[in-house]
Amino acid sequence: MEKIARATDSQAATYCVIDSSTDSETPHITTFLTHNFDPDAIGDYLDHMASQDPTIHAILANPGDHIFHDSAYISEAEKAAHPYYIWHQRFSDTWHRVAVIARPQPHIHSGVTVHRTRSAGDYAPHDLERCRKVFQHIDRATHISFRLGLLQSTQQASEQIFNQSPFGIIFLTVDGKVVYINDVAQKITATNDGVLITDQKLHFLKKADAQMFGQLLTQAQTKIADHSAKSTSLMNASRPSGKRPYAVSVSPLTASAHSFAKYHAAISVVIADPDRQVMPALEQLQALYQLTNAESKLAAELMNGMDLKAAAENIGIGYQTARTQLTAIFKKTDTNRQSDLVKLLFNALPFTKNEKPQQQLDSDISRI
Repeated sequence: MEKIARATDSQAATYCVIDSSTDSETPHITTFLTHNFDPDAIGDYLDHMASQDPTIHAILANPGDHIFHDSAYISEAEKAAHPYYIWHQRFSDTWHRVAVIARPQPHIHSGVTVHRTRSAGDYAPHDLERCRKVFQHIDRATHISFRLGLLQSTQQASEQIFNQSPFGIIFLTVDGKVVYINDVAQKITATNDGVLITDQKLHFLKKADAQMFGQLLTQAQTKIADHSAKSTSLMNASRPSGKRPYAVSVSPLTASAHSFAKYHAAISVVIADPDRQVMPALEQLQALYQLTNAESKLAAELMNGMDLKAAAENIGIGYQTARTQLTAIFKKTDTNRQSDLVKLLFNALPFTKNEKPQQQLDSDISRI
């Protein structure tokens, strides 16, 4: 902003982003930065005076314009009597202004306003021409920033979704380097129970598993190179702990990489732990089927593979009480058998890490 102020022979500058998507009478200013203004005045401006600022009103009322010279929409006499300018003079000796506004979206107004003092004089036509040249740069920078913001938001949302998954998710470059690992995968590899990450590479402790993974990795690399069908390959990974093997899937991803990306995620590895038992969120069961807290606890135990007697013992109720609650659950979920109930709940609940992988579901149902 300091450079823009100098380039336009101005004494101060502000940068703001206004979101007009709401119907509120008060402008929703999401970002506000200043150069050469009293910082004590900023809070008062945002809380009370922005809604009275004639420049803000002009920007919102004229969405097709990009250059806003205050002299075009308010006279000197009107300024002198205007509540906003009266307030403004308490904190600054600037009087004239030009706003240069870009709109990456119809409801997003983003740009710089330059300010001059009375002694510096108003902005002349040649000054406005300089502002139009400045607009070209501001418009380009604003659109780039907006796209980057969207990309960052999408990346953050994707990461949150990946971290809610009950599976370990790992992305590799085409040569096998780890470029992303979600929370579950970090926990799996941290135990060194059959699979680990060293030197940015995914390794399997058992020789036969390492060889199989190498083959699947080569297959994925070949499919990427020749643009063939992106099918998924599967393997089991043994665990020294004696627990059931991990189920591992290896899939090639799109071959196109961003020009500015140092590393490109080309292969996904998904690891499922069939012994991983996580109780579903009770509030989900209550919200979907209007189960009571006690009924939700029983349903959650059944989803974890317990028979009715063991489930009753786990939550500290009698067997007959559990039978009564199960009858109520059947009625609320429109099911008649325990196996149908468990299948329904696994299919209906949102797919998050509160749930159990499909391999465990199949095992649980087979034992009911």
